[in-house]
Amino acid sequence: MKSRWLVVGVLLTLSSFAASLWVWSQRAELMPASVPTHWNAQGEPDQFTPREEMFWVLLIGPLIQLSCLALIPALLWLSPKEYAFEEGTRIYYYVMTLVLVFFSYLNGVLLMSYTHAQTDFAVWLFGGMHAFFILLGNVLGKVPRNFWMGIRVPWTLTSSVVWNKTHRLAGWMWVASGLLGLGLILLGINPFWTLIPLAFATLGPIVYSAWLYKKLEREGRLEAAA
Repeated sequence: MKSRWLVVGVLLTLSSFAASLWVWSQRAELMPASVPTHWNAQGEPDQFTPREEMFWVLLIGPLIQLSCLALIPALLWLSPKEYAFEEGTRIYYYVMTLVLVFFSYLNGVLLMSYTHAQTDFAVWLFGGMHAFFILLGNVLGKVPRNFWMGIRVPWTLTSSVVWNKTHRLAGWMWVASGLLGLGLILLGINPFWTLIPLAFATLGPIVYSAWLYKKLEREGRLEAAA
């Protein structure tokens, strides 16, 4: 799995660099004189950058991917022994590959927006984000207790039962919110409104973890759950 992840990660990162550098090399033909680089809540561009100043803007995404590519094995090595992934290494690489795929997708969306002024940036951005949460939610319940990934709050980090139950719940909620968000976008709802179910799906498991921890504590079952 490690070698496959490395190959996929390198290919994704190189593809992002190649796409960004190609757009820069063809900037006179592909980009307008003033390039949209920020969008408001309606998904309309409200900030522009001169075309000749776009070089580093185009490389922000690929450089983030490169940093992530370097950090992924480093974080695994740096994990404290009690939070090591052990048998969960496969899940770790799968999730991190999803992160790199999302970064590549986001870079593609940005390049499309820089070169096509009429692109509905918000629809593509939030659509991809909801798809990412659906895929992540499908494996979230299998993520072992660790120091870098998942819902790492005091109540989950100090109890394996709270960790497991919280992540199983969060997995279902993330998939549901992602499907709901994609559905709302397809119905033509402002993509920014789809952040509401996503926020609920993100904060809900945290509240649940605190409630479950206190419940186990009251019942005197916390030590057995640690």
